[in-house]
Amino acid sequence: MTIQTIDAQQLLAELQAGWVYCISLATDSDTIAALEGASIEEPLPLPLGTRMSRFGKAFLADYTTNRTWRYGDTQAEPSFTEQDRRAFWMIRSGALIAVPLVKEDKLMALLSVASPTPRVWTQQEVDLVKQVAERTWLEPSSELKPKTPCAAKAKPRFES
Repeated sequence: MTIQTIDAQQLLAELQAGWVYCISLATDSDTIAALEGASIEEPLPLPLGTRMSRFGKAFLADYTTNRTWRYGDTQAEPSFTEQDRRAFWMIRSGALIAVPLVKEDKLMALLSVASPTPRVWTQQEVDLVKQVAERTWLEPSSELKPKTPCAAKAKPRFES
């Protein structure tokens, strides 16, 4: 079991979420190349090769700003089209927190936490997801580059 899976399971329990996944993207910053995480139900119905733009072009473009997004109700989000809402519904995402991993202005991966039903995400919950993303999916050293960002192991931290 990888550190990403362990962290995903811990976040899942702590936030009482429906699923937590790190979604690694191909070089086009749109196509899902790898998926690693945990779900309370069956695995996330998001096959490799799926394009993130399926969830709306604006949704994908927003991540290049390196801004964490939180949606309390994906079915009522005014910036989403009906097609976008349907795509979120199909992956059991009634509410979502997504932390982008952007490197050199390129979206590499997302750490995403979803609830199957709408909910209000607190700032503490958003901060926790950001902290886990920062701790777990740190950039590996140049000689240890993984195939995907989600495959990176956390750098050891030493505290005095």
